[in-house]
Amino acid sequence: MNRRGRATREKIINATKRLLRDQGYNRTTIDDICKAAGVKRGNLYFHFSSKHDLACQAVEDSGNRYLPFFQTLMEEEADPLAKIELLIDRIVGYFAARGGKAT
Repeated sequence: MNRRGRATREKIINATKRLLRDQGYNRTTIDDICKAAGVKRGNLYFHFSSKHDLACQAVEDSGNRYLPFFQTLMEEEADPLAKIELLIDRIVGYFAARGGKAT
């Protein structure tokens, strides 16, 4: 895939993540995603076979984004309970620093 295709795919995924976060899966339509990403329906379907496929890619993209955070966190602490407490503290701190929004 060329640079332009990757950029389009990324725009679609980012728009999907925002809409799923704000509206949820059931209330988000393909038309909503196309409008938010600024692409035509055919272009979206060139990159993704379905809304389900797109949602899965959006979740995977988010997971990949936060994986280094979780890996570092798990290496910092050996005690399982302490890891959970540290995770909760970091997540609360993350959202507090952003006014409660996951940007």
